[in-house]
Amino acid sequence: MYIAKVGPWGGSGGRAWDDKSHTGINTIYLSHGDCIGSFQVIYRNQGSQPIIGVKHQCGADGFKDETIGLGVGEVIVKVSGYFGSARQHTVVRSLTFTTNRRTYGPYGKQEGEHFDFPIQRGVIVGFFGATGDVLDSIGFHLSC
Repeated sequence: MYIAKVGPWGGSGGRAWDDKSHTGINTIYLSHGDCIGSFQVIYRNQGSQPIIGVKHQCGADGFKDETIGLGVGEVIVKVSGYFGSARQHTVVRSLTFTTNRRTYGPYGKQEGEHFDFPIQRGVIVGFFGATGDVLDSIGFHLSC
């Protein structure tokens, strides 16, 4: 098994961050409005307590908070969304997460350039990207 880094999608601004790879995804917290504001993940960690990822903080007001809790055996099988101009930068405008059980989202505004990442082999085990006032870009660590 190996870890592949896929992406990122979005703009080139913001401060880069990388949550690295873990066993799996437990919970995703995000805020959204005209784009994705903040992003945080609680990761599954084999044989121990969950790992609480850093909150990639939103510096803007007026966003709605969402929690995506994945059940036991539930894994993300597709991530899609939009990136484009908002707040004078190219940023992640919208995200949708599809699992083997249901679809979460869309969150944010579905405007700009569409991206679609179906996972044919492997599992998302981490996220990376960049954040300034909002989520500038997002990518994935994929365990294959």
